[in-house]
Amino acid sequence: MQQSALFLHETSPDGGLCCCLLPGRELDVEILLSRRKLLIKGLCSFCTSTSFPSYSPFKSCVLIFLLLNFVLGYFLLSETRLHFTHYDCRTPEEWILLGLEPGSHDRKPVPGKALLPTDDVLGHEDPKSQKLIYKWTDVGVLDYDKETKLYLVHKTDENGLVRDEEGRPILNGGITPEGRAPLLPCQYWVSRVCLLFLAEDPRVFAQRVVSANSLRKKTQALLLYHLYVDCMPTDGLNSISEKSLGRMKLLAVHTPNLKKEKRVLDRLCCLEKEVRLDYERTMNKISFDRVVISKPQTFSYVTLPDKDEEKVPEKGMGCRNSQVYIDD
Repeated sequence: MQQSALFLHETSPDGGLCCCLLPGRELDVEILLSRRKLLIKGLCSFCTSTSFPSYSPFKSCVLIFLLLNFVLGYFLLSETRLHFTHYDCRTPEEWILLGLEPGSHDRKPVPGKALLPTDDVLGHEDPKSQKLIYKWTDVGVLDYDKETKLYLVHKTDENGLVRDEEGRPILNGGITPEGRAPLLPCQYWVSRVCLLFLAEDPRVFAQRVVSANSLRKKTQALLLYHLYVDCMPTDGLNSISEKSLGRMKLLAVHTPNLKKEKRVLDRLCCLEKEVRLDYERTMNKISFDRVVISKPQTFSYVTLPDKDEEKVPEKGMGCRNSQVYIDD
């Protein structure tokens, strides 16, 4: 019965093989050695490598990710946005289908490890509580939601089994003809960056978390940058010229098939205010960037956004009848 709790066939870590095998070595031996090498390497060993940022004295993937999603501000960048599908060797549907045993129609949970709270009661009531302790927990992956892009995981019991409240195995993601039952206290919807499948290379998963951490830090720095620019005063700045603004309004109003109704004119006044505000913000942004670039040591805490290089077209582009004719 214990062997039927999780489907372990073909869910051991995938090991890549070199192009040429050593003389006298068989392919099966190489696969077994490679899989064993990946299996015995715990996730924490990768977290202490030089590729991970150091939060002294803590060097733990758990603590790094807690800093990433909870301590630094959960609202800045939701973990559900950090998918990084280019790190996956399988699609979400393929991961879930690993629970199908050949010749069987019942899909079993796929073994993995997920970053979950140790207190299931408080974990569901307030997942961002500072009283919670998160740790990597053995789970069985039950299902995947395409809309939210989250995985449903179930904590294993002390025997390593996935069981419901009545001690029965959970098959087909817990979906019955009556529908999906309410979540159990030991079940959570988690994002991919919080879930490590036993069938994947933990080193690749560690790189995924490192990328998420880098993106998290960069996004926070850019949010602060835009906050600095937005808080700059606009008093005394040169506003956009009335001639340029009048030309914009004239071209907008004479758009073909546009009816000159009252609501259109009212909306035009709102757009005029937005154009003035955006022009003043752009002037402040240019001044702010110039000061930061001229004094990098003083403003070392400021991260400027990356500038997109403008590509010069190989050929000039134009269209006939591109002039706008305005009736007097």
